[in-house]
Amino acid sequence: MKKQYLESRTYGFLVLIGIGLIILNIYIFFIKNSSSIGLNGELLEILVGVLIIILAVVNGFIAFRLNRSIIFWFIFSLIFSPIALIMLGTKKRYLKPELNKIYSQFESEYFLHKLRLRKELEKKRITTEEYEEKIKQTLKNLNDAMYKAMEVKENQLIADLNKEVVHRVEKTGEGEIKIAYSKCPACNSALGKNDFECPDCGLNLK
Repeated sequence: MKKQYLESRTYGFLVLIGIGLIILNIYIFFIKNSSSIGLNGELLEILVGVLIIILAVVNGFIAFRLNRSIIFWFIFSLIFSPIALIMLGTKKRYLKPELNKIYSQFESEYFLHKLRLRKELEKKRITTEEYEEKIKQTLKNLNDAMYKAMEVKENQLIADLNKEVVHRVEKTGEGEIKIAYSKCPACNSALGKNDFECPDCGLNLK
């Protein structure tokens, strides 16, 4: 299971970059269609092209952080860069409902803990350095605890799905084994007709 992190659900700076890229493209359009020669329009277009490739890589990395398709967002960013930046910048981390509940619990705990430390800082009970160190340590501890809680829940969900698959197979009768799903019930990956184990997450489908 991929480790999740608090304080990394949205990336608002991508929205600003996307808006900036739209403005830059409009500027290039007017330069190319203007009689006055300011900056070299063709050179600017090349620089924008390089920038789009870099931003597509960044979008792919952020998509990974948000539990979303890296390939889709990389390609989408190459074709519709400003729109992709704005859309991904407003996306929240994708988690299964059961895991999202755990995330929300730890997120609330971190917010309350940070609030208490902030009050201690304002009352000068701790220094700025102590505040930053405590925040850093708290974030690390909560991230580790959240990962363990999610791992336990994920294993429980997989075990429950295994039982459900076995139950469906047994109901076919006469010991005949049939695939109960065309897609993996755990990760939604496509299954072949002879797959008795998910090729992606390893879920036992027998």
